[in-house]
Amino acid sequence: MFYSAKCWPTKRRYVQQLSVAEMRMLRWMYGHTRKDRIQNNNIRDRVGVAPIKEKLIQYHLR
Repeated sequence: MFYSAKCWPTKRRYVQQLSVAEMRMLRWMYGHTRKDRIQNNNIRDRVGVAPIKEKLIQYHLR
């Protein structure tokens, strides 16, 4: 998902699209759907994953 992320422009639209894709994958991994109405923060805490925006910042700093 982060292939050549150092070169990507950090536009709000791209970060939002990555965030949506990440949450879809996390919900699928955890076995929940959007109908279960569990907040994104709760799913991230249970899985133990940082938000994608923080990950992108780390990749840009390398």
